[in-house]
Amino acid sequence: MMVTPEQHYEFLKQHYRASRFEERNNSSWGTAYSQHIADYRYEELQTVGYSLISSHESATGDAIIYDAELNKLDTIPGEKKSYTTQEHISND
Repeated sequence: MMVTPEQHYEFLKQHYRASRFEERNNSSWGTAYSQHIADYRYEELQTVGYSLISSHESATGDAIIYDAELNKLDTIPGEKKSYTTQEHISND
């Protein structure tokens, strides 16, 4: 079952670095910056069934892949293996 946009926003608020989410709600980035991010990611959930928070944006520094029920996933759906950034760079 798909979460509500409000539940999704709270999930993002919890897992994004504040400096990459609500702290950007200002005249430089736009007063509704975090809402635009949440809307875009919510649309991804609706169309492809998952979304992600990059390691650069994540509060923990680890990328977070999650599904429409806000379950954290180990890999992107359909991928055979999850790569660390360094593994991905060295394999390209």
